[in-house]
Amino acid sequence: MHHAYYAGLLEQTVELAAACLQLLPLYPDLDKDVALATCLLGDIGKVKALEDPFAPEYTSTGELIGHLALSSEMISQAANEQGLDVNDQKLLAVKHGILAQYGETESGLSSTVQAKTKEALFYYYIKRMNTELRALQQAEGGEQDFVYLDLFKRKMAVGKAFNQEEEAE
Repeated sequence: MHHAYYAGLLEQTVELAAACLQLLPLYPDLDKDVALATCLLGDIGKVKALEDPFAPEYTSTGELIGHLALSSEMISQAANEQGLDVNDQKLLAVKHGILAQYGETESGLSSTVQAKTKEALFYYYIKRMNTELRALQQAEGGEQDFVYLDLFKRKMAVGKAFNQEEEAE
């Protein structure tokens, strides 16, 4: 949903970072650095997995390896170039959050691993919330009150009768 239009990936990255910073005070036991770094780097592999920013298509590498593995590889490579230990706990926590971002396989997407840290769960839920709310926003404005959206596997209320902004005017 977030790379379906030009600069959509950047938009989602900024939104995730902003949501992270707003929510972190509610969860003081989370590692702020890990949570924010995961939000900022969560989809970095898509710069290698996708080509053509106007009509994104997967590259051969993106199809074969996927953006999650590419993200982890890119982070490890950058850490090596900076002389950082690739087994550093915070670095591992960031990569774990990225690799676990899609949760269980019933969503239609699957992660390499399941979330095992608070920060990975935090990232999973704010990313899911952002993706789902953006999907609803993109579907709004039509003539129908309910439309079927593949992301939800059901009809969702998106018509004018459910758009509170238009009712307020």
